[in-house]
Amino acid sequence: MDKYAVILASGQGKRMNSKTPKQFLLLENIPIFIYSAKRFFDALPDIKLIISFPPNELKQGKEIAKQFFPEKNITFVEGGATRFHSVFNSLRSVPDNALVAIHDGVRPFVKKKTIHDAFQLALKSGNAIPVIPPSDSIRKISNNANTSVDRSTIRLVQTPQTFLAKKIKPAYEYSHNYLAKKNFTDDASVYEFFFKNETLSLFQGSDYNIKITTPLDLSISNVLLSSFSF
Repeated sequence: MDKYAVILASGQGKRMNSKTPKQFLLLENIPIFIYSAKRFFDALPDIKLIISFPPNELKQGKEIAKQFFPEKNITFVEGGATRFHSVFNSLRSVPDNALVAIHDGVRPFVKKKTIHDAFQLALKSGNAIPVIPPSDSIRKISNNANTSVDRSTIRLVQTPQTFLAKKIKPAYEYSHNYLAKKNFTDDASVYEFFFKNETLSLFQGSDYNIKITTPLDLSISNVLLSSFSF
């Protein structure tokens, strides 16, 4: 079964306080999204990549990607107004008889083991969602009250979230009609909305697999880069 990876590099990065979209910010003179793409090529050299960029940065994104991966199989698509729309657009380039991983372009430290585990579990279960336990105490806020939450019952969700294409594609098609009523924060929430009686398959992610969202994240990433094993 062919393997695809959707790299979402179409966010605006408002919390980064930068005029440059965060996926194009540099780590040691290399755009962040390039590291994310490279992780998949390193793990699975024959994987087919789909990278989504904001419409205004599509040409620039193509040129950068081709510079680093001149001989790789990459499809470029325009991202949408939201993450949901960017995935929706990207999945059109994935055949039904494939496995597809959907990964945030600003998670450059995903480990090869995580990628392999995701595809193996998705082939077996239809879906695979990497998670890690929280290290901080958690409180739930409701109106003017707040209560403690047992953190052993909580997991933090990462990407790549990986699926049989024949299942995640109709889930996105169906959920597209409910965007005004639902808040789909990731692919797992789209999947479970469509397959209401199906259990999501969670597996152990990695503490290194951070999402670069703020200037602090960027600073931490520069430190991680010096010690991370690619």
